[in-house]
Amino acid sequence: MNLANKSDLVSVLSFVYHTMRASVPLLKFALLHNMSEGLKAYYNKHIEEEAGHDDMLLQDLYALGVSPLPLTFFAAQFAGSQYYLIAHEHPALLLGYMRALESESFTEVEIDNLCKIHHVELSAMRHHALHDPFHCRDIDEQIAQLSTSLQARVRWNEAEVNKMMRGADGV
Repeated sequence: MNLANKSDLVSVLSFVYHTMRASVPLLKFALLHNMSEGLKAYYNKHIEEEAGHDDMLLQDLYALGVSPLPLTFFAAQFAGSQYYLIAHEHPALLLGYMRALESESFTEVEIDNLCKIHHVELSAMRHHALHDPFHCRDIDEQIAQLSTSLQARVRWNEAEVNKMMRGADGV
């Protein structure tokens, strides 16, 4: 994948957009299920932190000249698997998905280079480059509060999400 190539960048950002678009609804769905008060508070806080980020990335895509936005079935599968795990396993497993996504943000240097190459400001990606490392720390704190068996299941989900991302064609 060569992000200096506009179509590759659009492919990646479209995937990221669709996963961001699913973030708040996934968190809200998780809140409908039985979990600790601490995890509920964390999910509510994270909803506030993530709200509007999909719109920010959509504006970045429009600035790149993308319209209409490409659909990615892989993103639907990716987020859809989390609905299953929340409903049929435990809402804490969402932490593994979140951990995998938050740890994959671009660096500020990478974003600066992409902005120069494509003559556009990637504001959503820049925001995440600055904030995602702190989100990983917060997620790790939440995982540490879980039982050992639930921690193992969360880490399993994180590993599976990472495998999916590495195996994705062009993402």
